[in-house]
Amino acid sequence: MTNCNIQYVGKYRNGKEKYWCLTHKSRASDKEGKKLKECLSPSKSSFSKGISMGPKDIQDITIFFPNLLKDKTCQILINHKPLTGVLYLESSILEVENFIGLLLARLNSISLSEAVCSHCKHFHNDNESFSIHPHRKHLCHYCGHEFYMKEANVGSEFISYFTIPEIDWKEQKIKVGETLSLRYDVLTGKIWINDIEGNILTFDREKYKIYEWVTQVLK
Repeated sequence: MTNCNIQYVGKYRNGKEKYWCLTHKSRASDKEGKKLKECLSPSKSSFSKGISMGPKDIQDITIFFPNLLKDKTCQILINHKPLTGVLYLESSILEVENFIGLLLARLNSISLSEAVCSHCKHFHNDNESFSIHPHRKHLCHYCGHEFYMKEANVGSEFISYFTIPEIDWKEQKIKVGETLSLRYDVLTGKIWINDIEGNILTFDREKYKIYEWVTQVLK
């Protein structure tokens, strides 16, 4: 497992000290502001299992959820091969949550921006609810500092390397039974539910727009 590199990065608004792990992009201080021996990242092992690639080496990026009716288990495939750790892409370290944040932003037709940390100069990814709500203040996961942008935006490291098209929705209803798999081809903008392209989910007598239903599940 890759060792933590814990650094002091200032104080919180409440005056308590803040420590951050530069290796695993995670907080490394407890609720009292004391420095921890290891950071709080739940996915440390994924950093030692990561692969390094350049943008020109990547022809396909797929985000796949086997069954969102059951859980949020997600698989990332690069060039049709499963990504078992993080993706080291030039100066970026991309985790599963970053891919999901990209999906949420595209589902909701959110414009993506190059948000650059004013402290360490890394590009920034917004995840979870931050990926669908533009905002000025960002927390840099690389160095742990907060920084501000002139205008509210949603940051994405992906657009620094690839053209990320809008999702290409097809006008079609998809009837859902016991399984709801989702497959999103990042570089083509295509999305499939149970291997069918469409834009409406139907559950017995209820129906939902795909982007609304999936957003509620994932954010």
